[in-house]
Amino acid sequence: MRPDGVSGDSRMKKPPAQVLEEGADLLGELLEPAGFVFELRGGGPSSGGPYAWGEFRNGNRCIELHVRHSLGLVRYHVGKVSVSHERWIECRAGAGRRGAYPGFSENPFRAFVHLRSDLERYGSDFITGTGDSIRDCAERSAPKTGLRRLSEFESAGEGQR
Repeated sequence: MRPDGVSGDSRMKKPPAQVLEEGADLLGELLEPAGFVFELRGGGPSSGGPYAWGEFRNGNRCIELHVRHSLGLVRYHVGKVSVSHERWIECRAGAGRRGAYPGFSENPFRAFVHLRSDLERYGSDFITGTGDSIRDCAERSAPKTGLRRLSEFESAGEGQR
């Protein structure tokens, strides 16, 4: 293993389930001491190529991970509320800011290194806290429609003539 946490030849093609399991080992070093348990949930052939998905779960908190050629979808769940990794980082770091993940590399394992970096930097509330950062972000990200949007429009004075 190299000092940057990446092992082996970056051009080596591994099955998605193996990439996911190896990436989960790296993330598990951070998540398992906090009570998260990884489970490979599914996978197989698809029109876009073989895929695998799994999750780290601790009670009502879950990190959902999907791999095809590399780590793709990453989604955080607290109870019935969920947000994408990209949106959560934007909520935590500020508008227009990006995290280390996805990082774009030819080595599929590198995406897990980037994700771990984001979790170390921004993830303490989700990993060991209440998960309120996920709920707050989901609330701010919810589409503003119907009466909720109308009340915000009126309270801003925009609906008054």
